Amino acid sequence: MIEAVLSLVLVSGLLVVSLNTVGASTMGQSKVGDQGRAQLLALDLMNEILEQDYQDPTEPVTFGLEPLDIGPGRTGFDDVDDYRNYSASPPVHRDGTAISGLTGWTEQVAVVRVNATTPSVTQPAISETGVKKITVTIKKGTAMLATFTALRAQTNPVSSTGVPLNQW
Repeated sequence: MIEAVLSLVLVSGLLVVSLNTVGASTMGQSKVGDQGRAQLLALDLMNEILEQDYQDPTEPVTFGLEPLDIGPGRTGFDDVDDYRNYSASPPVHRDGTAISGLTGWTEQVAVVRVNATTPSVTQPAISETGVKKITVTIKKGTAMLATFTALRAQTNPVSSTGVPLNQW
């Protein structure tokens, strides 16, 4: 009888340990899957931004959204800085439709002007420099899952007064 009880306790202990191991493995796989999905979302949004013109091709140059850039989703965004301070929760396609399965997720974009010689400095430049730093962040709840940073240079940089700057 004692041997049966000891065997039952031993088997029960092993079952608890194995279930904890399976649970931890499943949680790890879920986290890796979320990080992979977040990286793809961030990369897709970054590619969308980098395909845009450096500055608005049709309206007077302002830093941020111009009046004619408002539309469904991001369809009206036509230059890099239109994405300045952009955020959506849950993440959406360019046309504004929500991406399924991402409730509780957030996509955020920061666009700042930076000095071409020191783009990694955290202090953004006040006036036009010919270089913009773009940061795309994907979060699930409060956990940051992915972040990508890129620099976008103007092909023929000009100052805010329209005077050409040094060629890159």
